[in-house]
Amino acid sequence: MCGPQCTCPAWSTSCSFSNTSRRKSSKISEVPFEIASYVPQHVCSFSPSKKCDNKKRIGSFNQLELYDGTLIIVPELHIAVREYLDEGDFICFNSKGMQQTPKPPYTGTSYFCNKNECQDNAPLFCTFDTPTATFTTSAGSFVIKAWGVTTKEYFPHLPQLSTDIAISASCIKGGAQVTTNLPIHALETCIRNYCLFITNSSNPQAIFPTSLVAFEYDLRISAWHSGKLVYEQQLHCQPHAICELIRCTICLESLYNPHCWTTLQIATAGAISLLALIGLALLLPLLRATAFLIHLLFRICRAATKRLILNRTTQTRHPSFTPYTGHRRKLLVAAVAIFAKGTMSCSDYISITASELACVTSGNNVTCTFNQATIVTLQPLNQDTCLHMKDTTGKTVGLITIRIRNIYFRCQKRIEFYTRDHRFYSESVHRCRFAGSCGKNTCDNTKTKDRIKEFSHAANNHPGFTFCAASCGCLTCGGCFLCMSSCLFYRYYAYPESSIVYEIFTCPAWELAVEAQIIIQNQDRNQGTFLRLHPGRIARWNKIRMSLLGATVPQLPILSSAFVTDRVRTGIIKQASAGQLITHTIGQLQCVDENEAKKFNCTFPSNVCTCATAITRATCTCSNGNVAELMMKKPLPVVMKNAIIYQNGTSVEAKLSMGTALQLHLVAEDLQLTSIKQNATCTVTVSDVIGCYHCLNGARLELACQSSENTVSAEVTCGHQLQLVTCTKTGHLNRLILNFASPTVNEKCVLACPGGQTEFNIYGSLEYVNDGLLRKEEIVNHNVIDPQFDVNTIISFLKTFISSAIEFVYSFVGLKTIFVLLILIMFCSVFNTLTKQLKTKKKM
Repeated sequence: MCGPQCTCPAWSTSCSFSNTSRRKSSKISEVPFEIASYVPQHVCSFSPSKKCDNKKRIGSFNQLELYDGTLIIVPELHIAVREYLDEGDFICFNSKGMQQTPKPPYTGTSYFCNKNECQDNAPLFCTFDTPTATFTTSAGSFVIKAWGVTTKEYFPHLPQLSTDIAISASCIKGGAQVTTNLPIHALETCIRNYCLFITNSSNPQAIFPTSLVAFEYDLRISAWHSGKLVYEQQLHCQPHAICELIRCTICLESLYNPHCWTTLQIATAGAISLLALIGLALLLPLLRATAFLIHLLFRICRAATKRLILNRTTQTRHPSFTPYTGHRRKLLVAAVAIFAKGTMSCSDYISITASELACVTSGNNVTCTFNQATIVTLQPLNQDTCLHMKDTTGKTVGLITIRIRNIYFRCQKRIEFYTRDHRFYSESVHRCRFAGSCGKNTCDNTKTKDRIKEFSHAANNHPGFTFCAASCGCLTCGGCFLCMSSCLFYRYYAYPESSIVYEIFTCPAWELAVEAQIIIQNQDRNQGTFLRLHPGRIARWNKIRMSLLGATVPQLPILSSAFVTDRVRTGIIKQASAGQLITHTIGQLQCVDENEAKKFNCTFPSNVCTCATAITRATCTCSNGNVAELMMKKPLPVVMKNAIIYQNGTSVEAKLSMGTALQLHLVAEDLQLTSIKQNATCTVTVSDVIGCYHCLNGARLELACQSSENTVSAEVTCGHQLQLVTCTKTGHLNRLILNFASPTVNEKCVLACPGGQTEFNIYGSLEYVNDGLLRKEEIVNHNVIDPQFDVNTIISFLKTFISSAIEFVYSFVGLKTIFVLLILIMFCSVFNTLTKQLKTKKKM
């Protein structure tokens, strides 16, 4: 029974050495044409050709070998290995080991005897042949010899001529200018944590609030085209004077910066004040008359109420009414907005310290180390959290700085179903009684899945629904000879419009990932790296172990949407679930898996079409099945106020553009994480405070701190504001962000060092910028122009002027303000004179 040793081809994963008679059919002429002629989409030819690119490449392919020695490439390996193909597929041997023709009586192996009738002491011993491998396709199966994944040389298609997108960015007054040769689908521009998103624009301008661009700023720019990230750049932009950044004629920014006024604006303000006083003088008699009538009406109502109560009561006590004093009630509304902004120094944080015993087993030896674990609450995006490192002797060996760069959410896919671009067609056929498929009670017995021979091949071989409606007879009804009811057959079916298979999926869960930058500073050098942290997972670097415990993030309802992808682009669609066949949605045509979608073996609801029947034909109106159109209505990336959803390879990710609260578990092996407290004294040198007040960006202060010992941390307290600074023996420059509510700064501050406190004063003159733009954030895809001086502008100005009158009076400082006040006093004098003249004329 033993023959020569059987070996598989070197390239194959496995092979079969069956002796079945079906080996004769394992040749290229018996293989279905679509399998024999298959070539992968990215392959032009496996041999040099003028129609293909001349650059040879190597790729991995699924390959089969037939028993005639032919090698063919297939899309996927669908291999079935069977013990036998039919019950007669076995061989028999006599007592000398010679193969004989199978004929009873015979015996054999237990598996053979379970399938066949065996007899004891039979002259032949039979068994099934070696297992047979078959390749299964939708058109059938055929026997193969070997199969596996192999590497082959191939020549790709000639490169398609396409216009590459060219993008450049530059700093402009108030933001950035992006220049492109083609429209970009999405643009993200960020200064610190504040981002602007622009969609479908050519050469867009990103204009930021004045508080962000009034001083030096770093700008991050990212651009997407056709769902792909095509451009990333960082720019360092120089500031512009506040007067150049004011982009309005009458607004709070202009009013609170009087040094930016031009002579024309001063004259305009005076003219408006004069017109307002004249108008008030003309309306004063009318206002007095109105007030008199209201007062008279109130007195009449009060007298009538008193008389009514006196007539209906028997008590001796008379009701008393609170007299109307006529005094106006004064309403004072105070709003204080304090925005905590990050600095380049270490920020405040909350930490919990515990001891950790870690043991390592190596053979029979167990080595244990005592480490110190710290749980810190990280600050929002781009905030520094600092920890000092000590060795086992308590000596400071360095400083750890952690900064959160980005917060990501990665979609955990759940595939709902597959679908394809499709279109619905209908066919109708009229048959007289006893002609073709029409017989007695035919319409009553016709099922929706029936295939009528009168329909075309496309109608019968694509998913659809068949109906039969009884129609009239006789010659006047379709030319029927018999005056008996005829049959009107009609069927509507779905037909694929492209070969693209779409995957519809949802994201029941989003995996949180945090990109953090960690820097270790010691006496010798500074080391840093970027780590991607996941909840519950440990990240290791340089003897430091970190694990993200949890995060508090905002709710984003758009993350519960459904998505559709064609493996190249992805779009957001309305919620669609498997099994819910809803017309006029992407879920009206559903395929169970990708293979069924490729074969267009899909289902759709019967109410997808509405048909109207006539005597000899049926007319149907059906839903549209253009999936590509639905996908491109909201393609990725999708930008929102505080987040962006984009495609990263084959996955979907969401990135937040705002901060959150994170908890990090941090362990330094053989080190302690603590704060150093040395008996060091500190001296400070400060600059003038510059920036804005009542604004998001705050005011800036540069503070140089010098300590008598090594590097120490100190606290700076200015009023109710607390900042942490670093002090060194040579003096460390710290840049602080403070918030103030008045334009003039003259405040006493305290620097708390381990060796004591130091008092110092800070001074400065701040400017006003309108951060109201942040509350009305919108997509910026057009050039910014000054608003026209019209009636709406005047009304808006008057409303703003009245609501901020108190702050307006206290905020004006300078010669121009005094000049305007003198003009107002002069106008008041003119008004009094005009009033006296009007009274004199009335008396005369």
